[in-house]
Amino acid sequence: MTTWGSVRDYLLANYEIASERDGQIALDFATEGGRSQRVSIDLEEWEGRSWICISSGFGEVGQVDLERALSLIESRIFGAIGQVGNYYVVKHSAPLEDMNTDELELPMQLTLSLADELEAALTDADRY
Repeated sequence: MTTWGSVRDYLLANYEIASERDGQIALDFATEGGRSQRVSIDLEEWEGRSWICISSGFGEVGQVDLERALSLIESRIFGAIGQVGNYYVVKHSAPLEDMNTDELELPMQLTLSLADELEAALTDADRY
């Protein structure tokens, strides 16, 4: 069984941490074309279980055409769009107890890549 501590240890051993708060770790990645993208890995409790939630922002509410964002991902099998505060994010969640720390890699990379792609297409900026 995976714990938040083992996820945290894995991230600390393999990445430079941009910021850390209780139950949340943020990482910055260089993406294509000199762009960058921040991804957040959060510990959440829901339905009596611990979850790992991976999210990456791509635009501010009211500044992004959400219908266009949804149309851009309609053929994808990965990537949910959510709202965190005043921002739209691409997110992925998985039960912590079922997760191997190595299984963070692909969802994390897919989440941040899709968010960066949406941000570029919808805002022509590189803020997240």
